[in-house]
Amino acid sequence: AEAIELFKEEPALQLFRELPLAEDEPVTMSYSQFEAYQQCPLKYYWRYKLRIPQLPRHQFVVGQALHSAAQAFNNSKRQGVPLTYIELVRVFERAWKSEGFIHRAHEDQRFEAGKVALEKFIDYEKKSPIKPLLVEEPFKIRVDNVLLSGRWDRVDQVEGEGVVWSWGVVAADR
Repeated sequence: AEAIELFKEEPALQLFRELPLAEDEPVTMSYSQFEAYQQCPLKYYWRYKLRIPQLPRHQFVVGQALHSAAQAFNNSKRQGVPLTYIELVRVFERAWKSEGFIHRAHEDQRFEAGKVALEKFIDYEKKSPIKPLLVEEPFKIRVDNVLLSGRWDRVDQVEGEGVVWSWGVVAADR
């Protein structure tokens, strides 16, 4: 009997599963919400329905700061006056938050790695004559009864075709 109680469904999750959904109206979710639900419906419930705050994570701090820099660069390139590396680092610094790091040296390492990533990003962009068509453009796509919403980080037009960019940050040992 004790083993059965151990694996009994959480009451909050049971309530969540019983929520009435209109059959003719799609459920609207962001990619992050969808991913959380796929990983664990209870995680989705706690995070998005109960809005229980999460502890800061350094990966998000780095990712958001890099994303802010990429967005500023793409907007400036779209307007025909791309930011310099120094200007890009200033945007990165302004977006940086000292949260979620193990210790100060860890934060310094991640900050320096972010600057290296920006240097590679701007070197790549200098070689490309393509100006972004759209930057941070919202979208909604319906898949069955789910309306996925989000933002395209950048959309280019290359030889008459749309090219969608999505910035992601991956830790590397190199």
